[in-house]
Amino acid sequence: MSADSGVDIKPAELEKRFLDLCERNPNGISDDDIKSEFSGVPAQDRVAAANSLLAQGRIKILKQGAKLFYTYVQQEEAAKFRGLTVEDLLVYQVIEQGGENGAWSREIRLKSNLQQNQLTKSLKVLESRRLVKSVKSITNRKVYILFNLEPSREITGGAWYSDQGFDLEFTEVMQKQCLSLIQNKGVVGLDDIAQFIRTSGISKVELRQEDFQMLVDTLIYDGKVEAIREPGAMSSRDGPRVQYRAVHYPLPENGLSEVPCGTCQVEMNQPFLSYLDVTLALR
Repeated sequence: MSADSGVDIKPAELEKRFLDLCERNPNGISDDDIKSEFSGVPAQDRVAAANSLLAQGRIKILKQGAKLFYTYVQQEEAAKFRGLTVEDLLVYQVIEQGGENGAWSREIRLKSNLQQNQLTKSLKVLESRRLVKSVKSITNRKVYILFNLEPSREITGGAWYSDQGFDLEFTEVMQKQCLSLIQNKGVVGLDDIAQFIRTSGISKVELRQEDFQMLVDTLIYDGKVEAIREPGAMSSRDGPRVQYRAVHYPLPENGLSEVPCGTCQVEMNQPFLSYLDVTLALR
């Protein structure tokens, strides 16, 4: 039982003690903790103290399940939250929990239990204060993240996507440069490709190792490059080292090469044979 039973505490003193209680509990304090600590203080006074500290930005609300927790905010950080409503702070907290993946409006509305008009209002306030920003995901969904964060590659699609969607022109340029290197060098590793692209200054976008792997994979799927695994040579990942070389076709590809001969008995008698079956039959 708190020693505050039956004691009249002035608002400023109540706010100070409320703030001290939050600071002593980094994981936050619940309404039950507040009632226990200030058992003799009328509920309206406790609510007034909490709302005043929220408005000053000295505390913020965290929602865990169905319960609300009040957490301490450092004074230098409090300035950017000053003047925000409880609803604004609740929306901010949901977006903050999303990290670099952020949260989209329906997710925010469900987690905050706010009506759509109030959610829209809070999002506008937070955007105008440069606390959050909206980004367009590769699924054309508007996602909100903290203003100082960069969205994850799962949201933006990585280096091969721009604000307008999949960047086909950029991807084709990078494929041509990668293929040209492989054709000129004969056999190259992924690190060789990465070093060539980075030092050439061709790409103005920062590419990661997985981006180069994806680039080479597209060339493999197109039948222009093949992977060579060397069982005796180990990579840094303790697996067979993989290198790449260009695929050279014996004849240039053209439209006629895809059309079967009109006099081919195999084609005439068995029109539904697969390409592999026809090739074997002609041997």
